[in-house]
Amino acid sequence: MSALLEKLQDDYQVMADEAIKPIITTVMLFTYWHARYNLEIMSVVIDAHSHSSEIIPSDIITLVNAAQLYFIHEILFEKNTNSPAGDQVLLALQEVDDEAVALYLHGLGNLTDEEIEDGSTYISIMYDNLDVLIEATK
Repeated sequence: MSALLEKLQDDYQVMADEAIKPIITTVMLFTYWHARYNLEIMSVVIDAHSHSSEIIPSDIITLVNAAQLYFIHEILFEKNTNSPAGDQVLLALQEVDDEAVALYLHGLGNLTDEEIEDGSTYISIMYDNLDVLIEATK
């Protein structure tokens, strides 16, 4: 197992080393990627547990402007949760960017019965997250 974890860590480091733009997430849930890999993260909502928070219009404008500045076309949502504030930012971004989409990161705390039945593991979920990060940082 330790070899798998070391490979996973190495693969995340490669992604971070090759990242050319920051990511926008709906909450600051994934801050360990910044701490561990120096991945720049902009968050719709600062609180890691505040998915239902509303966002003020000036913050939406700031995030959309940043997305345009850095050619960010993805808002990264936590899988299996709702984020009304993230939805608002995504809609605003889609008004000015035809390529804007939602992508989903798994926070591991919200495994569904289907994911468990399908045999999802920490390693497989983290590689799914890595695929999303590779897409979002290029």
